[in-house]
Amino acid sequence: KSINSDQILIGTTKYGVLKWNKKQNKYSTLFTDPRTKKDLFVRDILIFNEHILWYATENGLYMHNISNDTYTNHKKSHNNKWGISDNAIYNLLKDNEQGIWAGTYFAGVNYYHPNNNHIHKIYATGETNSIQGNVVRAINQDKHGFIWIGTEDAGFSKWDKLKNKFSNYSTSTNTIDNDNVHGLIQVDDKIW
Repeated sequence: KSINSDQILIGTTKYGVLKWNKKQNKYSTLFTDPRTKKDLFVRDILIFNEHILWYATENGLYMHNISNDTYTNHKKSHNNKWGISDNAIYNLLKDNEQGIWAGTYFAGVNYYHPNNNHIHKIYATGETNSIQGNVVRAINQDKHGFIWIGTEDAGFSKWDKLKNKFSNYSTSTNTIDNDNVHGLIQVDDKIW
């Protein structure tokens, strides 16, 4: 991810988040596991604004304030019904309402809005009006505000948040040829 024209953020499998200065051709560590100072597997980085970065990691969801180098780590806790559903976070999306969507590997999608202090979980419930898979590999929002959720285990879903209605596309609905979706992108009026 690019912070600006001179700096690139790189998520690593062991060393957290590195910052590369293109002009100086130098790397520096921006964020690592606060306990071990290394060994943080970062799968996605979201630039929320010029001060706040979000990291999707195997150790939960991190919000990092880079102006004062403070962080919050959202982790799964069985006793916290408002916490995240799983620590293996694979992808992040900031929607047009400034909400953060986090796709997990084992437990659906988590939604966090800075105006609230809890996380809303979206699971595969087996009902028609829900996502169908739990292994979320892609989240995207189209220009109409619909949230698209791609999964490894059950195709993809379109969620109309205003109507709270899910439309599902999978091999079981005969709408796609393979249920293993790893990426979604909007091009004009189409989702690929």
